[in-house]
Amino acid sequence: MKAPHPSQPLYKRLSGALRLISTYRIYFGRHPAGVPGKSLIFFPYQTALTACGIVGIVSLKHPRTPGPDFQLPDFDAIQTSIILHSYDHCVEKALSLTDHYLGGKSASNELLASVRGLKSTHAFAALYNQSAFQNRLQTLSATLHDVISQETRSLLAAMGFLCAEDVEIITGRIEKLKDAAWVIDAELLENIEKIRSLAGDLDADLSPAALEMLKNINAVFNSIDRLEVRGRDSAGISLMFTLDSAAWDAFQ
Repeated sequence: MKAPHPSQPLYKRLSGALRLISTYRIYFGRHPAGVPGKSLIFFPYQTALTACGIVGIVSLKHPRTPGPDFQLPDFDAIQTSIILHSYDHCVEKALSLTDHYLGGKSASNELLASVRGLKSTHAFAALYNQSAFQNRLQTLSATLHDVISQETRSLLAAMGFLCAEDVEIITGRIEKLKDAAWVIDAELLENIEKIRSLAGDLDADLSPAALEMLKNINAVFNSIDRLEVRGRDSAGISLMFTLDSAAWDAFQ
């Protein structure tokens, strides 16, 4: 399996996480089901569940977006802007790298934010159930990899003639494209296939709750695969389900 691609320096990731969490409502000792979306709960109360470690101290409840009418972000305009503003094009037209390279800073930032947004519960469910969405992401990923390869070659050829500021701009935006491609490939498309394998014959009839459960199980498997400590070969997971009477009768 592929190792995670380093997206940003640690301090930037921590800073971004803190800015995001600062917009959440804060609760103490509440059940996650009893608070609105976009809430941060300290010492969450959960019936019939004893949590271990950090999950017993803090819980995040993210906002519910988007709904059933979810559509993919409009990647076409961003993709076109990125493709048209290659290094060679900027040099040929005497365009500022700061303002125009790969569509400018906003294009790569918007692209990365858009694909990361597809990891949310409802967006991921829409991706899982719509092969057309998956095909669009595969096409976008292939385009990004082509651009990354071309721009990396251009950078290597021109690096000796560029000032440090221009090199930083070029490498930074190429890294953003790499991050976006990695999210699409590893965190979206690959995980969809893994979850589909876990679902087996039940794949066609997965409810949103079942998909979320399998998504969480898959996340645990992904984490186990990353462990580099003794005992990984004997690591495992346990699952606990609470069924209402009707579900229990059907199960029996």
